[in-house]
Amino acid sequence: MTALEVLYPPQQDADDALVTLWLDTHRQHPETRRSYDATLRQFRSWVQKPLARVELQDLQRWAEQLYREGRAASTVRLRFRHLRVFYLFARELGPRRGGLAEVPLFGGVDLRPATETVGCRLVPDVEAVLAQLEGRERLVVELLFYGGFRRAELAGLCWRDILLVGRKGKALVRQTKNGKPRYVTIPTRLWARVYELQGKPDESVTGLSKQGIYRLVKRAAKAAGFPAVSPHWFRHSCATEARQAGASWDQVAAHLGHSNSEITQKIYGHLTHDTTAADILEGQDDES
Repeated sequence: MTALEVLYPPQQDADDALVTLWLDTHRQHPETRRSYDATLRQFRSWVQKPLARVELQDLQRWAEQLYREGRAASTVRLRFRHLRVFYLFARELGPRRGGLAEVPLFGGVDLRPATETVGCRLVPDVEAVLAQLEGRERLVVELLFYGGFRRAELAGLCWRDILLVGRKGKALVRQTKNGKPRYVTIPTRLWARVYELQGKPDESVTGLSKQGIYRLVKRAAKAAGFPAVSPHWFRHSCATEARQAGASWDQVAAHLGHSNSEITQKIYGHLTHDTTAADILEGQDDES
């Protein structure tokens, strides 16, 4: 039994019912529903108070806690979008129907990391995790970051999917979330090392399963002092760092294979159509 259940047993039941109603009402995609549910579970476990009593300072402290756990800025923003959607639903529902009369002011929460990334190189957290690895294992995690792969996509890559285009490589990702194959650029800095490992067409590029990649990342992240880091964190970091380094939303969306590019409309004037998010990350990492 949690401290919340001891202090507020009736409210615990009411909050459970409200969260369940919200999840059932929205009828999201199963993966989205699981993500929403996970966010509310994590937040409620951390805050240890009824949802109606959550205040602005609670939200701010949770954001700071997520960063201390090693979460990427994009992950923190996603968690807070989930919370905001829930609280908007609860307010529209109203107390008479089991909702809430008042909700915390999300606009007052500063979701920026305590120390913004300065300069143009790999973020320190990524470097710290990579420092725990060598050889092929390090290359796998670098591909997660520069390629923005989902772990299932990376695990599913075979050598027949790797193509040479100029000085770079391209990976044909077949096992995508939306079912639409896409090409992902492999930066020059990684291509030579990928090419050295080349095997038979049907052999796995990484030599690891989806779970194998997960275990590899968790082991390295734990050794680096970031136990909360997961393979998907590198995908979030890829998008965040590419944007901070100057990539347009269109480029980032194409790189990650997002089907909805409504939020990726602005193209920076100094970038060419041939530049990819991976190119930008590579060039930024080379600078002092």
